[in-house]
Amino acid sequence: MAGRIFVVLIVGIAAAALLASALAGIQRRAEVAAERADRIVDRIVAVLESDPPPPGTRRLDRLPSGIAAPAIAQRIAARISDARDVAVVSVDAAVCARVGPSPPPPPPIDQRRAPSVGPELPRPLCYAVRLAQGAGRPVAFAVDAPPRPGPSEPIASTAFLAALAIATVALALIVARMAARPIARLGAAAQDLAADLDASPVAESGPGDVRRAIAAFNDMQVQLRRTVEERTYMLAAISHDLRSPLTRMRLRLDGIDDARLRDKLVTDVQAMTVLIEEGLELARLSRETDAALVPVDIAALVASLCEDAQDVGQPVSFEPSTRIVERTQADALRRIVTNLIDNALLYGGEARVWIDTDDGATSIHIADRGPGIPIGDLDRVFDPFRRLDTARTGGQGSGLGLTIARLLARRIGCTIGLRNRQHGGLFANVTFARPAAPREAAART
Repeated sequence: MAGRIFVVLIVGIAAAALLASALAGIQRRAEVAAERADRIVDRIVAVLESDPPPPGTRRLDRLPSGIAAPAIAQRIAARISDARDVAVVSVDAAVCARVGPSPPPPPPIDQRRAPSVGPELPRPLCYAVRLAQGAGRPVAFAVDAPPRPGPSEPIASTAFLAALAIATVALALIVARMAARPIARLGAAAQDLAADLDASPVAESGPGDVRRAIAAFNDMQVQLRRTVEERTYMLAAISHDLRSPLTRMRLRLDGIDDARLRDKLVTDVQAMTVLIEEGLELARLSRETDAALVPVDIAALVASLCEDAQDVGQPVSFEPSTRIVERTQADALRRIVTNLIDNALLYGGEARVWIDTDDGATSIHIADRGPGIPIGDLDRVFDPFRRLDTARTGGQGSGLGLTIARLLARRIGCTIGLRNRQHGGLFANVTFARPAAPREAAART
């Protein structure tokens, strides 16, 4: 946006400057032509008032053929009130000499001081005039034209033009940044809103159109927050109200004599209970935004989770790592990693876990050997209640695990990414946005 405004301003100012320069040149040439015509008329008037004619003028026997000069004729008529039959032509100075008395020979030229040969100059002109005053007879005479003006000098000096160009670029840059700054603030606010609905509203400043856009954006944020809160409260209320009936149902199931049927119903009740608990957890996380971050040994926390899984016979492996400290929430990170390990075991049959600090950012990797996820669904699996049972067999779970994991990751400044492995399976990555803290030399966990 700023670049476009800058280019438009520079092009507009340059075009305006060129147009102004062209108009100024035209005006200056018109003024020079008018001044030259006035000097010619002054000489013509001097011829009529002097006898003999002054230098640069001569009497003519007749009016030679030439190019009519109506502008000079109009000026003569305006200066001499009783002039009539005014005719003025522009001819070569040699023609004026042939039709009038012979001019005196030119003075000898000192060869020692003769000027050097330069570029050919324009041939001199003269104006032949014929007019009559009052009831008198017409007279004809010639007036040498003033020298033609040489090449016009530039309107402004090079230094002035350079300073003007620098000032123009600086002004255009400042204006472009001033115009784009409110848009940039609005874009940054939109990114903050995507990460946190409770982000601070944008200050309404700038031009009128921008202020109205910011006001509409702030109103949209309020409406979105209200909608999310209503849905969150509804989810929490439904989940909470279902706990009591499920508890009574679980107690009544003990009275069923058919053990096989009882076990199936108990399993269903347990699945519903898990769904309700995760629904309450999602509602709680949606309302909470503050996260107190403390230094945590990431390697030790992940190693302990893998050891707990190994203790109950689950195929989980962990590649030992040096001590890596990050500011995070231990409980939230434990919930995230546990969810990803459980998914890898559920859909892939195994989980391989390791930690690295590529490019200065700490990442926790969990890999499995399952069927993977279609590329188009890699981001959709984080939607609430989204289960891709056609891609990942089993059909278990509530569909809220990855949603809760992403919410927790955002609270502690992490990102969760999924990608398919080249030879089958899935990679899950938990990456800290901040650079990793300096690693301390320690024994392998």
